[in-house]
Amino acid sequence: PLAISALVACSAPDLREASAQPAWHACERDDRPLACRPEHTGDVLTISWRDGQSTRLECETRCEPNGTLLDKEGARWTHELLIQGNSRYTQAHTGSSIFVPLRPLAPALEP
Repeated sequence: PLAISALVACSAPDLREASAQPAWHACERDDRPLACRPEHTGDVLTISWRDGQSTRLECETRCEPNGTLLDKEGARWTHELLIQGNSRYTQAHTGSSIFVPLRPLAPALEP
């Protein structure tokens, strides 16, 4: 019994750390499906992509639906709040786009 409780005590922090990560979403990058984990922290949106890359967008002045965000190179991205709370971010100069659905993937569908 003592060995089992010690094992559970050691494993509990690992379970909490894993569940603290943002959920996977069925996102798109440049109109191609690619799972991502979006995370909002203050005025910053960080998108961790399934392929290991990440995108960081920061509100230009104040965060609001259909506002403007800047990436790390200073390029402007327009946020479009779509029906059902989904979001599309578009960089007009390059035509790049990111689609982030409001709802995460069901756990059984996660990558």
